[in-house]
Amino acid sequence: MDASISGRRLARFLDEVAQQRSLPTSIVCDNGPELTSKAMFFWARERKSTLALIQPGKPI
Repeated sequence: MDASISGRRLARFLDEVAQQRSLPTSIVCDNGPELTSKAMFFWARERKSTLALIQPGKPI
């Protein structure tokens, strides 16, 4: 079974995590739709963070 979440839901989850830990200045992630969404772009910008997207099939 494949499960996915929306960018907005991911942003809410990251805000919950941020209540316990500080946010990094950059988040390295793949180019999945929830991570390349406008919701995540604006979430990162509002928190002075960046999303560093890796190339498809090219882990760091």
